[in-house]
Amino acid sequence: MNNFLLGLIFLCLNLTNPVKKNNPNKNSISIEQDLFKNPVHIKASWLGYLQSAKTNKYISNVPMFIYRNTQSAYAKIICIPAQLNNWNAKFKGKTIAQKASITKTLGQGIIGHAFDKNQFSIYAFFQQQNDKESQFDKNNNIIKYPVTIHVYKNDGTKWSLIAQRKVANSLAYQQYQYDIAVSAL
Repeated sequence: MNNFLLGLIFLCLNLTNPVKKNNPNKNSISIEQDLFKNPVHIKASWLGYLQSAKTNKYISNVPMFIYRNTQSAYAKIICIPAQLNNWNAKFKGKTIAQKASITKTLGQGIIGHAFDKNQFSIYAFFQQQNDKESQFDKNNNIIKYPVTIHVYKNDGTKWSLIAQRKVANSLAYQQYQYDIAVSAL
């Protein structure tokens, strides 16, 4: 299991510093022009699932990333496959080592822009770090609620604000992610 986790977590590469871009919506948060431009801010990657908080429906084998730029924001990035049935079939019957290898290659491909909107719809769920004590624990990694989530959609190297909502708890956040993902299908 340790090899599996090691294969899924911590895709860190050294590239140039990101360029900051202010979103014209004054209620939105500033994000980098390309979140994948400086992969040192990508702290983890894995294949996860998104489950509805209201039903038993879920989407599995979703590439996910944790982005953290300690000076501005924290985000969970989800990559929704364009064709779910074909996508999930790629993982059936694979060993843990094979899945880890696929995940690593997939993560590098997403960060390197080898895939486009025909393969994935990519969203970033941002929480601003204005008040670290109220949003994160002493380890700077657990969201405390309520929190405003800003959702950005990726189009190549550009990220555009598509929605924002204040979520009261982890179930509301879970449902928000699921709703955004389902809207991409």
